[in-house]
Amino acid sequence: MGEIRITVVMATHDSEGTVERALESVLGQTERRLEVIVVDDGSSDGTIGAVEAVAARDGRVTLLTQEHSGVSNARNMGLERARGDYYAFMDDDDEILPEMYERLLAIADERGADIVDSQLTIVYPNGTVSGSKGDGKGVRTYAEGVDALEGYLTGDALTTSANTKLFRRSTLGALRFVPGRRINEDKFLIFEALMECGRVCVSGASYYRYLKRDDSASRAGFSDRYLDALLFADEIEQRVASDAPQLADAARANKVRSYIRILQLSYIRHAGPEFEGDVQRMRSYLRGQGPAFCLKNLKKTNFARWLLLAWLPHLYGAVFSRIDNR
Repeated sequence: MGEIRITVVMATHDSEGTVERALESVLGQTERRLEVIVVDDGSSDGTIGAVEAVAARDGRVTLLTQEHSGVSNARNMGLERARGDYYAFMDDDDEILPEMYERLLAIADERGADIVDSQLTIVYPNGTVSGSKGDGKGVRTYAEGVDALEGYLTGDALTTSANTKLFRRSTLGALRFVPGRRINEDKFLIFEALMECGRVCVSGASYYRYLKRDDSASRAGFSDRYLDALLFADEIEQRVASDAPQLADAARANKVRSYIRILQLSYIRHAGPEFEGDVQRMRSYLRGQGPAFCLKNLKKTNFARWLLLAWLPHLYGAVFSRIDNR
């Protein structure tokens, strides 16, 4: 294999029906100077065979295996073997447009970026689509990662998915996904990278197709995995208070939105009685934030969610539950 500009790390688990298509969308990229490291996380179906069949056709694919220990550990294993100038990530049941890595790499090379982000398109099981905030054109540049951090924390700049990005090898350095955490692991890694990196570029174009499924882990019933998001939000707020206090309000707003989202899910996915203490803790935290801060720092729809979930939860179902359950 010649020059490797990009290493794509793909964690996979019991995805024999989707992983081959996901791999082909990477291997079909117009930027050919890439490698794909697939880490099987203890699959019990035919996933390994499906990956081996693709690897036999294309030598750019490497398969690693581990006992089932979660996506973070699988991605970290892939990063230890990565050789590219830039790192990218992809899920085993999604798709990317053929020009994604060529376009993002061109931005990285032209502008000397440590991180290049783009937008994503969400495809729902019923065929409807929605997207992130990009205008489909243009590139926004931030001189330092911390300059992009406020917008990242408030939801106005950069997606919270690692899959829409290229990371310079030296930017990630020793940074890794937190083992054992099962939700928002992308968001925290990106936060850590932004705290340390140089130039960041954000493309308004959408290249990544996130295919939601009725049976995906992201749409399962409520479990304690969702509480990991609250731990990350707490840690982000503490790190900002220590190292970037000028962004304290943004970090607090990020924490409020995280609590809103997990409290939403507790209602939408019918959290059992064992989570009653967690539900009360989330409501108590949200009540303590006060209307003045929330009105200033939340968008209108999230302010409405805050008001209902914190103070009038019996009305939340009537107003938002159908919309939020998409």
